[in-house]
Amino acid sequence: MSDTSKLELPLDDNNDLLRKSKLKKRIRTIVSSFQPLNNDKISLKKTDNIPKDKIYIIENRFTTIKCIGSGGFGEVYLAKDKNQNDLLVAIKFERTDTQRPQLPIEKYVFEIMSKCIYIPKMFYFGTHNEYTVLAMDLLGPSVEDLLNFSGRKFTPKTICMIGEQI
Repeated sequence: MSDTSKLELPLDDNNDLLRKSKLKKRIRTIVSSFQPLNNDKISLKKTDNIPKDKIYIIENRFTTIKCIGSGGFGEVYLAKDKNQNDLLVAIKFERTDTQRPQLPIEKYVFEIMSKCIYIPKMFYFGTHNEYTVLAMDLLGPSVEDLLNFSGRKFTPKTICMIGEQI
C-alpha cells in the first residue's frame, strides 16, 4: 500500500526559470504593443457591432485605446482614465438590448466584494450610446493566455501559485 500523504512536487529547475523569464518578456511585449487608434468619430445603431478600430470617449473621462478582447457578452477595451492621471483600465461594452445581460450582474458582484483584496476595482458603470459599459482595473493575461503560452502545461508549482491568487 502506497503512502499518498507525502506527495512530492518537482523542484524548480532551470527550464522553469527560463519559462518564467520568457513569460515575463512576452507580457511586456503584449503590453508595449498597445497602440492608439485613429481618431474617427462614429455613431452606433442597435444593429451595429462595436467597431474595434475606433476611439470612444465615455463620460468625458475614459478614452479607449485598443480592443483587447471579445466574447459572447461584447468587447473589452484598453482605456485611459483621465480622472486618475491616465491610469490604464479595462472597459467592457455590452449591448443594452442583449437577451441575458451580464454586466449588471458583474457590477453587483463588484459592489458586494469591493472590500476583498483580490477583487478588481470597478471605476464606472453606465451606458454609452446603445451599450452598457463597465470600467475596471486592467488585469494581466488570462489563465487561458498563460496556458497557451506555456504549451498547455502548468507545473504543479504554477498551479499552486494560481490557486493562491484565487
